[in-house]
Amino acid sequence: MHKTLTDALYSNCPIIYRNRDAADTENRTLMVWGFLCGSGWFDLLLNLSDSLEKNARRQQQMGIPESKLPMISQVKEKFGGLRVYMKNGSPELYALIEKAQHASTSICECCGDDGKMVVVDGCVMTRCNNHIGHVAN
Repeated sequence: MHKTLTDALYSNCPIIYRNRDAADTENRTLMVWGFLCGSGWFDLLLNLSDSLEKNARRQQQMGIPESKLPMISQVKEKFGGLRVYMKNGSPELYALIEKAQHASTSICECCGDDGKMVVVDGCVMTRCNNHIGHVAN
């Protein structure tokens, strides 16, 4: 995903994307590598992240300690679909993630237009007709 989009997600959702730059490797998440998917899924990730962040803010206001708040540990593409891994989630939050992951299989990872899962050279990807065979960024 483009750096400007990555920075926007980090800026809008500081609670769920915390610890990506933690000094100690024990607390650092795999988000240190950024979003390992194409920019076409940005809107999907923005909507999901906003929902998760609102929940985390409510928990924070209730006095839940930071170590127990929801935190995204990795976001990537796998087998043509979005994968989002979270710590300290609830069934409600995992359901939101599952819905977004399912939606990603019909959104082109390159541009965000309607897409479908295709296999190109043995790789499964979700692409529109214009981006079949393209590498997402």
